[in-house]
Order: sequence, then structure tokens, then C-alpha cells
Amino acid sequence: MPSRHHLRKGAKHANYEMGMLHDTAAQLQAMPLVTGIRRAALLESWALHLRNLIEFFHPTSATKPDTVRAEWYVEDPLRWANDLPALKPAEVAKRRALHKLLAHISYLRDARTSRWSMRHHGIVTRRLR
Repeated sequence: MPSRHHLRKGAKHANYEMGMLHDTAAQLQAMPLVTGIRRAALLESWALHLRNLIEFFHPTSATKPDTVRAEWYVEDPLRWANDLPALKPAEVAKRRALHKLLAHISYLRDARTSRWSMRHHGIVTRRLR
């Protein structure tokens, strides 16, 4: 378990990620006709915050030790983990796609074949409840 200082700092970062995910989604919905670089920048920002929050809720064995985890902020981490909706296979595939698109330059990534919609926003918002 991290120190109180790291918990406070991590909570601020998690709060920022949640705010940015919601704000970028709102901007994408409010400006459906925006195209080109502005739309790409908004979509990439939204996707980055989505990726970070998926990792916050569902860290993997590859997650770095300093990564902030939602389980740190609940009274009973075991009960919380049992109540947390597991990622569906399609959501796991989207997590992999986000990693390929955002985490590093990969010859395997292809943004044209990855379709994103507001239902993917639900991967995180379902867990916030």
C-alpha cells in the first residue's frame, strides 16, 4: 500500500483523468462536424484518458508498480474487486487497441480498423458507479 502522500497525489491524478475523459467526450458530442486535426486531437485525448482509467480499474501483470489503482481507495479491496464488472472480451480487445494506438509506435496499429464510439466510454463510466 502506498504512503498517504502518494494516495493523495494519486487521487488527484485519477480525478483529473476522470474529468478529462468526461470533458473530451462532451466536446466530441458537442462538435460532431469538427474534422481533421482538431477532431483527431480530441479523439486521441479522449482515448488516452480512457486507456489510463481502464488501467486504473483493471491493472494487469504488466502494470508498473507506481501506477495508481482504484483498489487503494476502497474499504474492502477484495469485496470491491468481486463487485467490479469484469472486462468483457470486446473491452479487452479495445484495451489492446488503445495500447497499440497510444503507448508506442507499432507497425501493428491501424486506427482505420478501430472504430470508437460513446459505448466505449462506458467501459469506464460503468466502473465509476
